[in-house]
Amino acid sequence: MVATGSICYNDTEAEILVGDLVTAWFREDAFSAGGQTRVKILVGMTDDAITLVALNPIEQVTIPRSALHAVHRIFAIKLSEGRLWDLRTVASRDHFVRSQLAGRSIDGERMILP
Repeated sequence: MVATGSICYNDTEAEILVGDLVTAWFREDAFSAGGQTRVKILVGMTDDAITLVALNPIEQVTIPRSALHAVHRIFAIKLSEGRLWDLRTVASRDHFVRSQLAGRSIDGERMILP
């Protein structure tokens, strides 16, 4: 979801809510490759698990909370080319996600965003 070289600014004390962009920090034994952190969209929570969505490729995964060290809300992202996205409002998060999806192909069909 976030290009290599980008910087995510996290709020370690903010309540995380469905729809937030989050940094998920996984325990060492949760993944064998690709590092221990992932940037995803939070789409569901229970006492035992969280459900996250990735955009590249588009997939949804439910992860037991026991596989996580922490999940923090991202309040801003500085992209590698220098643009700073303030993600503290729903409108700004929506605009960021749409900008990341623009022109992408999903299952062979080009996305058209309003």
